[in-house]
Amino acid sequence: MMRTVPGPTDHVVVVGAGLSGLSAALQLAGRGRQVTVVERYGFPGGRMGQADVRGYRIDTGPTVLTMPDIIEEAFAAVGASMADRLDLAPVDPAYRASFADGSSLDVHTDAEAMTAAVEE
Repeated sequence: MMRTVPGPTDHVVVVGAGLSGLSAALQLAGRGRQVTVVERYGFPGGRMGQADVRGYRIDTGPTVLTMPDIIEEAFAAVGASMADRLDLAPVDPAYRASFADGSSLDVHTDAEAMTAAVEE
């Protein structure tokens, strides 16, 4: 259910500093809104967090970025460039899917490589 807030909406509060919250905040700021982001933890990232365990840093969320264009749009909304801030490296295969029967499938972003993997 969508509600309309009466009066000016120049100051917007975004709840959550995960990728979606940060993207929304950038889009709103790019449209001239004053934005406050609130996050329950002391760090941003949402599901894309990290844990330090006995000297090792472990990703606690997704490790594959499947739609970088969405992040580029958020940066562009505030006149910035994703390429100036992030160093993305292609990974092939993107990930390995493991199934209950013990089989696995390497998942590729390249359509031909993915077709070949499925046909094996």
